Amino acid sequence: MVETSLQDYVMKPWLVTPFPPLISQDSAIKMYSKTTFPEKLFSRESMATAGSLISEMLQEGKIKRRLGVGFGIVSDHYINVSIWGGEFPSLLNNDLFGFDKVENMRETLKPLDVKNEGTYCVWELGIVEHEVKAWKKFLHTQRKPSDLQNYIHNSFQGTLI
Repeated sequence: MVETSLQDYVMKPWLVTPFPPLISQDSAIKMYSKTTFPEKLFSRESMATAGSLISEMLQEGKIKRRLGVGFGIVSDHYINVSIWGGEFPSLLNNDLFGFDKVENMRETLKPLDVKNEGTYCVWELGIVEHEVKAWKKFLHTQRKPSDLQNYIHNSFQGTLI
């Protein structure tokens, strides 16, 4: 990736769209797209591909399952997967993956080191902020299956600027 200078950085609004969560027997991952608009929007097909890749990486152990609950953010050239759990349920762990273009996401997807790439961009932190609040709300419940369903279906949608 080419680094952009502070003076050359162009501010753009970002549109965040939730997509159906990835639900399996042992995991639930909320899905978000983060795109500039109106020129770029991810199709349902692109998001389905990203979801399939995340599911495969969870099954193959390339992403640690931990509690099996979290969220994925698909943006220009990146898939950022955040999973709750570890030593404590309050920990958020993320895995970052890069790809060349949406059209060849499956063929070009590769793991990235967050020490070199960063954990989240400032705009993704708007989504993370929502998720932190929703997770804290869940942790304050009795954590019944219905409480978990409420967390899973509590998604951010809107513009980040």
